[in-house]
Amino acid sequence: MTSQYAHTIEALSSNERLFTMPVDKIMADLGKHLAECLEVSRVNIWLFNDPENTIDCIGHYDARTGEFSKGARLYMSNIPSYYKHLKSNKAIVIEDVKSSPVTAEIRDGYCAEHGVTALLDVPIRMQGRLRGVLCYEHTEGPRKWKEGEIEFALSVNQVVSLALETVKRRSIQKELMEVLKEKELLMKEMHHRIKNNLSVLVSLLRMQGRDSGNPEVQAILSECEGRIHSMARVHEQLYHSGNYIKVRLDEYLSNLVNEFRESIGRMGQHIEINCELEPSSIETSRAIDLGLILMEILNNSLKHAFRPGDTDSRIHIELKAEGDKLHLSIADNGVGFDPRSVPEKSLGISLIEDLSQQMNAHLEIKSESGGTTHSLYF
Repeated sequence: MTSQYAHTIEALSSNERLFTMPVDKIMADLGKHLAECLEVSRVNIWLFNDPENTIDCIGHYDARTGEFSKGARLYMSNIPSYYKHLKSNKAIVIEDVKSSPVTAEIRDGYCAEHGVTALLDVPIRMQGRLRGVLCYEHTEGPRKWKEGEIEFALSVNQVVSLALETVKRRSIQKELMEVLKEKELLMKEMHHRIKNNLSVLVSLLRMQGRDSGNPEVQAILSECEGRIHSMARVHEQLYHSGNYIKVRLDEYLSNLVNEFRESIGRMGQHIEINCELEPSSIETSRAIDLGLILMEILNNSLKHAFRPGDTDSRIHIELKAEGDKLHLSIADNGVGFDPRSVPEKSLGISLIEDLSQQMNAHLEIKSESGGTTHSLYF
């Protein structure tokens, strides 16, 4: 390969525009330069359509007029022999279009129309598959193609194939990013709507509670409010974080505890609640289960662990990693209870046990006169 050809290949390989422009504009950048290098009248890039029933010209440069065009189309059914040669050869080298059997199918039509008398066609392959052809067309009688010219055309073809692959990959990446962005917007909207719908449920329960004169009914509705609110809090956190697969468990539990403090404070009750929560993330569904478990345990402690008038009521909540598991413990310094004395159909205990099983967590409850500790390993 001559130094001129080598310099051209190096310039093409380092031309960033070649790897960033739309496919049909690659030819406009290449055509004139390649026509001058090989001293040909016409340079074309053709790409096959899927399925391979047509081949379309995405770029044509005519050195005789200096014009660039595109859009011509050939049907594969009209050129089966030519197509077979493209698939089985590194290059189709034709010194005289009139006498070559390879060009019999395009001689009287395409070649005659454009005055093509000799051609050098190099198949474009991407990932081992024939995707198109780069054509150098001579119009001034027969031409004996030199070995250096053929070698140059093959080298250019490698650069063009890489450029087309790069442009296609970037186009696919752009489409995927747009799909991902749309999916994120839909997920964000979904969590926002779920949170709002749950908030509406909470408001309806509060209204029903205010209208009821039965303290027992009001207490039940209030507990339901808390359970629904703990689920709504997860969706609110997901909406703001932008991560719809996992949620920061420490932040979520901390928010629930803060709201519980405010809630009992408005009722004139005081319990000192301390939290030691190591940063961790967990799947959304399991976070909801844990939030419900935490709120159930806190409500049970509020109702059963402390005597009226206690001035040193405390709950300690700890979340830490232990090997490949997380350990959540909720411990109070209340009066404790005998698990055997709890009614079998106690909703609070049933919820805690069922939700623990649902998230494949191991639950331990230890209770004595100095308080109760619930431990979850998951």
